[in-house]
Amino acid sequence: MNVIPIHSIDDPRITLFREVKESELLNRHGLFVAEGEHLVRRLLHSNYQTHSVLVEEAFAVKLAADAAGRDLPVYTVDKKLIRLIAGYDFNRGALALGVRRPLPSPDRWMPPVNEKALLVICPEINDAENLGAILRTAAAFEVDGVILGERCRDPFYRRTLRVSMGAVFTLPMAQSMDLAKDLQRLRADHGVSLVATVLHDATASLPDYKPPRRCGLLFGTESQGLGSEWLSLCDERLTLPMGQRTDSLNVAVAAGIFLYHCSRF
Repeated sequence: MNVIPIHSIDDPRITLFREVKESELLNRHGLFVAEGEHLVRRLLHSNYQTHSVLVEEAFAVKLAADAAGRDLPVYTVDKKLIRLIAGYDFNRGALALGVRRPLPSPDRWMPPVNEKALLVICPEINDAENLGAILRTAAAFEVDGVILGERCRDPFYRRTLRVSMGAVFTLPMAQSMDLAKDLQRLRADHGVSLVATVLHDATASLPDYKPPRRCGLLFGTESQGLGSEWLSLCDERLTLPMGQRTDSLNVAVAAGIFLYHCSRF
């Protein structure tokens, strides 16, 4: 790696790092930001290309082994300067810029029809932390893939990536540009049964539920749940029984319970 000391926030070599607070500016360069030592390490060990790294001076030695053998610029700065660049102290002394690449369409990585499959489908989850937590949970239960609808939050958004703890780097993900059409294709061409997770009007209850062999679980938004357009496409509706003291769970928490149950079959 190529260690380069930086002494001024105006140094042109770190221009891109000054844009990490403005995600749209960074996106124009085809980049995303990973922050924190653990996330930077996971990026370095993933099959995503690392564009550059910015760390406190003490971290350069720690990351030497992870970045060994690469022609990778590693900019070192003092603690005060990295806080000015990042905007707030979530970075824990380390930032890296990764190179984006287009996510495939849903039918490009589907498991063969003769194999079991468990999919997570998020039509329009737009809360960054909820999506990050769902991706981390999906990775934990080794789902076969996550499909994001056209109105879903960007999985490489700074906060989403941080909450996912790098699950984005290893989890099979697809981005749909027409989710309704893609879901119909998943059912017709790939034998996937679509299961809506709902609060009311369910056809099945989770404790006694055995998921279909090829199952796609749909999760709705925090405020509205799944809209009628998605419910109409599903083969069945599944609910999680709850006591009368609450009427719903956070969608990421609920997703963890549904995925734990369905991954056991």
